[in-house]
Amino acid sequence: MDLRILKDVNGLWSKIYPYLAVRVMKYYGRGSGEVLELGSFSGGISIELARLYPGLNITIAAQEKGVVDYLQKEIEEARLNRKVEVRGSALDSLGFADGLFDLVIFRGAYFFLDEEGRMLREIYRVLKEDGLAFVGGGYGKDTPQALIDEIAEESRDLNDRLGRKRVTEEEVKKTGREYKVGSFPFMASGRARAMEAPAGFAKVIAAKDDDEILGVHIIGPMAGELIAEAVLALEYSASAEDLQRTIHAHPTLSEALHEAALSADKRAIDVPNR
Repeated sequence: MDLRILKDVNGLWSKIYPYLAVRVMKYYGRGSGEVLELGSFSGGISIELARLYPGLNITIAAQEKGVVDYLQKEIEEARLNRKVEVRGSALDSLGFADGLFDLVIFRGAYFFLDEEGRMLREIYRVLKEDGLAFVGGGYGKDTPQALIDEIAEESRDLNDRLGRKRVTEEEVKKTGREYKVGSFPFMASGRARAMEAPAGFAKVIAAKDDDEILGVHIIGPMAGELIAEAVLALEYSASAEDLQRTIHAHPTLSEALHEAALSADKRAIDVPNR
């Protein structure tokens, strides 16, 4: 991982981390406990948590030595080295005892750093029985839209340069993560049939646990235009329900993506739900 780009990403997100820290604590609901933040994108939320919630004992774990050194320097510059400990550890084999932490935070898209699914098992192992894991990317619903608009384009570019990946159904299947799939054939689209272009389909892959959209495939008329909606949904870590609740004009080709999202929950309107 390019450390210079990583620093740029974390610097860019510095205005977002306070909102994410508050969001995490809304779910956690306690003012004390043992906290572990994982991964290269760590640090920003931990710093805000240490400032706002002095009852938390925070540990940051990162894998690469350069990242560990960088995070340690960030903590020291924030004068929080007495509240936050930085440790080196393999992320798919964490060097911590079972049931040690009340809260585990893993920022960044799950598939960005862990294609095998091992990290989720490790997160589960180190959590206490009543612990909470906060896993995933996105800006958080409490973050002002103006701030999101300010950094979105540059953030997308930096993450792509770091090697962010989109996933296919086969790749999701290999991770062991449970998922659901919805598809919609253009043959069932009135607009596509009127255009005499009924071949193809739209397909949405979403996680069963939190409904996050993991991948989208579109083959058919105007696919290059239609995929933009899916790219935006992935960028903001949208759920299949988000697409379902978004109004799509009728009759249009864009309805195919809407119907595919509905189909993932067996709620499609214009095709049979199986």
